[in-house]
Amino acid sequence: MITAGLSLFAASLWATSFLTPEWGFWTLLLPQALRGFAIMLCIVPSVNLALSGFAMAELRYASGLFNLMRNLGGAIGIAVVTTWLQDYTRVNVARFGESLGEADRHAAGTVAQLAERIAQWGTDATHALLIAQGEFARLVTREALTLSFNDVFRLMSWLFVAALVLVPFCRPAPAPGAPSADGAH
Repeated sequence: MITAGLSLFAASLWATSFLTPEWGFWTLLLPQALRGFAIMLCIVPSVNLALSGFAMAELRYASGLFNLMRNLGGAIGIAVVTTWLQDYTRVNVARFGESLGEADRHAAGTVAQLAERIAQWGTDATHALLIAQGEFARLVTREALTLSFNDVFRLMSWLFVAALVLVPFCRPAPAPGAPSADGAH
């Protein structure tokens, strides 16, 4: 069950790694639904594996510790993914800057044309240029962030595939009070 969950989760992350700024609710619906189903296939057996070896008297403490560690892992995971997004966005913005610097005549011409159009609406040329530069920067940032999300989704997808290596090592703990394999001989 965990193998199916991890595989489906990786597949849904990979499917989402081709985002464009035009994606909307209906485009994201299937990958998100698949991810929601996949996470349940991962959580239910992992909770069972983690808590099955405890006697009823210890179960509430084990459950509390399990939930604490799950929340801590989620917080660390969110922090790591946010850091990846910020780092990838900075790299992608720098790449756009390098590309636009090499093709400066096209970028400058586009900004100048946009400034002319804005100036026609009654603002002075200097203010129109600032607005045009701001819009151009917003567009570059949007595209860089989109590429960054795609990069992070692909990286996370590969991490879930790598986690499949650990599945064969998942073994339930012996039931409380059950004789151990060593004591049976």
